[in-house]
Amino acid sequence: MLCEFCRRDFKQLYRHLKQYSDECYSYYLSKYNKECNFPEGSLATKFCKECKTKLSDHRATYCAFCRQHYYNVMKDPLINAKVVKKRKITCLERFGFDNFFKSPEGKHIARLNRIKSIEVQKLNGEPLYPIIGNDERLCLDELSKHTEFEIIRNRSLFGYFPDGLIDELKLDIEFDEEHHNYLLSRKKDSDRDKVFKGHGYQVLRIKKKKWIDDPDKIIKSFKNIIKH
Repeated sequence: MLCEFCRRDFKQLYRHLKQYSDECYSYYLSKYNKECNFPEGSLATKFCKECKTKLSDHRATYCAFCRQHYYNVMKDPLINAKVVKKRKITCLERFGFDNFFKSPEGKHIARLNRIKSIEVQKLNGEPLYPIIGNDERLCLDELSKHTEFEIIRNRSLFGYFPDGLIDELKLDIEFDEEHHNYLLSRKKDSDRDKVFKGHGYQVLRIKKKKWIDDPDKIIKSFKNIIKH
């Protein structure tokens, strides 16, 4: 594969970017990662672990380009299986468990993160209910700008906590994070949707990746639903 800027041959782009940073970084940054615009010296500035470009989101680990490159590579089932196996072996060697969050250290971090999540909910004046993702908040906040109806957040209904609910339209809005792609989660979501549809509700599921990739498309679909 050839670099789009310097035309040098490479096998892995992020390794190439590490080696030829000054010019190639700037090119790929401007083309694929325009959101990396934190000022120099900003306390929120963080750098991509692979290509070392600045990240616009201080919570992120990889820039948009490297993240997409990783996703494309992991689509290969053989590579995916090797990575999962290697990850389990590494965790067993370092922590004595095949998954970090099964270890005492991982459980401790998970507890601290859950406490932080509750603190954020309290700070936002939200009732205490299941974990709310940051992208879920941003998505529902944006959808609220495009309807005259109130989108009620995480109110208990039929034994569940819908992410967003429009009572007047009997519309349930669900923001699906990555874990909803797992087989068990898909089965639970399907059973849950049957309950809501059985009570006359329409269910709108929004995939996190689709929202991040093209929010305008999601907003357009939402507008079409609330018109009917």
